[in-house]
Amino acid sequence: MFCIMCRCRAVTIFTRIRALASDIVSLGRGFTLLCASIFFMNLVNVTPLISVYLGHLGISLTGLGAVLALMGYASIASRVLFGWLSDVVGYRLLISLGYAVASIAYLLFAVFSSLPWLFIPTLLLGIAPSLSEPALRAYIANAVPKDRRATAFGAFWTVVSAGIAAGMLLAGGIAYTMGFRAAFYAASITRAVTSVTILTALRDHRAAADRARGASAKRRPSMRELVKPLLNTTLLLFFAISCVSSFATGLIAQLKYLYANKVVGATAFEIGLMAFAAQLCVMATLTPAGRIADKYGRLLPITLREYGYAISTLAFLYAFNVPLLIAVNSIMAVFDALAMPARPALVADLTPRQERGTFMALYMSLRQGLSSLGVFIGFYLWQTYGLKTPFYVRALLFALSGTLYLLLRRSIRRASTQQLG
Repeated sequence: MFCIMCRCRAVTIFTRIRALASDIVSLGRGFTLLCASIFFMNLVNVTPLISVYLGHLGISLTGLGAVLALMGYASIASRVLFGWLSDVVGYRLLISLGYAVASIAYLLFAVFSSLPWLFIPTLLLGIAPSLSEPALRAYIANAVPKDRRATAFGAFWTVVSAGIAAGMLLAGGIAYTMGFRAAFYAASITRAVTSVTILTALRDHRAAADRARGASAKRRPSMRELVKPLLNTTLLLFFAISCVSSFATGLIAQLKYLYANKVVGATAFEIGLMAFAAQLCVMATLTPAGRIADKYGRLLPITLREYGYAISTLAFLYAFNVPLLIAVNSIMAVFDALAMPARPALVADLTPRQERGTFMALYMSLRQGLSSLGVFIGFYLWQTYGLKTPFYVRALLFALSGTLYLLLRRSIRRASTQQLG
């Protein structure tokens, strides 16, 4: 009986992988190449090892905090600039350049061992995603039809999540058997290969479309063109509500693992298992979430995510043992994944084709900035008003943002109905 169950489970997994591969191939050669390249790059994922590696070098907690803070703020400060630049010079070049910078950063992490010098690769590692991520999202948004845009984002992030999950295990194995520096060298190599592959093999469809319209491929969007989408009431409201949601997300983003350790007594292994189970749930949810967003509208899964997060945040306080914590955290991950394909698809829907890199970057910077502020406020609320306070505040804010998204969705449908009438 056990063998039959295992065989059936294997067949189910194989069927889902085949369906995912079919979706990816159907979305075009460029999208398929992009997915394959990013999957290969993530096969050595050393992000979780950075803080451990720096700790092994004898760097103090204050120094460690400064290094990691520099990485985050470098990313926020440079993202909008590079998003705008991707609209000017083309998305392919910025994607490739971002991975080249990451390759150099990991190489320097392996070479340097003292704190002043380690600020250089940290700064580069903060800038690298600012170069590549807005351009990457804009490329995908422009490469696929509008009615399959969220499906494309869902399939892409499923591949990314699978690569990250495998890459964490592989990077950990390399670090354990050959040392941390070997893992950083391997990460540098995979990013260099990905950078060259994207630069040489990926077609810059945006530039081709510009030339077909008789426009210059490097035409700079004017300030008037950049500001005009911000006059879109729906886009403004979406950005404003997203700020509330992002702040609420950060309140227990890091704190929940400390809560699991200090209050419930979860070990480091159990916390790792908790994060791994959540990652599996994200992988399983992303592709169907994209289809839901394409079929029923972008705001439906986003609204469900907010209400689901409000409920699961309160449930976290009543998970008195590790299995319950893992279950609640996994449910939370499902709700989070439900909205992941819909958000960039909605930003793409509401912005002009030639300025999508800029607005993707602006949206990502707002989310990251407010989420980082939420992390700080979450710890402050715990220390000042008690450990349950940030959970209650988070649940309340998610209930508020969910209601606002629901009202926005209804107003959009009402306006569409009036236009059809």
